[in-house]
Amino acid sequence: MQSNLIAQNIKILQSEINTIAEKNVKLIAVSKRKPLAMIEQAFDLGINDFGENFAQELKEKAETSSKNITWHFIGPIQSNKIKDIAKYSDWVHSIEREKVAKKLNEHALMHNKIINSLIQVNIDSENSKSGVSLDALFELKDYILKNCENLNLRGLMFMPRFTLDKNEKDESLKKICSVISKFKNIYKDADTFSFGTTHDYQLSIKNGSNMIRVGEKIFGKRI
Repeated sequence: MQSNLIAQNIKILQSEINTIAEKNVKLIAVSKRKPLAMIEQAFDLGINDFGENFAQELKEKAETSSKNITWHFIGPIQSNKIKDIAKYSDWVHSIEREKVAKKLNEHALMHNKIINSLIQVNIDSENSKSGVSLDALFELKDYILKNCENLNLRGLMFMPRFTLDKNEKDESLKKICSVISKFKNIYKDADTFSFGTTHDYQLSIKNGSNMIRVGEKIFGKRI
């Protein structure tokens, strides 16, 4: 029954994405606190990319699964967890400081791997959220490109303001669109912009997202 529900959810979600998107949109299934069995069910239904917020949980799932899963680390990065994040992640969405980029690059080098990387931007300067400020974004971009050969900088990650106020939401998305445009003009290799969750993925796709991070819409509400 659970497998049928996941299959139905994925079918509906992918149909909606195809209806909205003018270009390809990568779907990341947010699998934090979900059992590996559910993740592997989704994998068998065609979802290859899964997002984890906690390094220990990522490690346990990556070491246990027999599937060829592409793992995305999407949570705040603690310095003492970077070793595991570098070892088990194919993508890291949440780089926000030079110190984190430096250590992640060092551990990626130890594992002889290249990690696809995104800089997390705190678009609304919210104290409750991680991310580099707009003022420091391009300095961090330059640092990574100059000093972090094992990080393949692909673009930016955002967490737009969560609000029911349409004007506030529109303002947040307007700022994201502006930053994306400026970033792409300066860094021509940028091709990935990660934002949009279960609650706002349709609006995010319409405003330039080509990588969405969806959990509840696939696996159901968190217990």
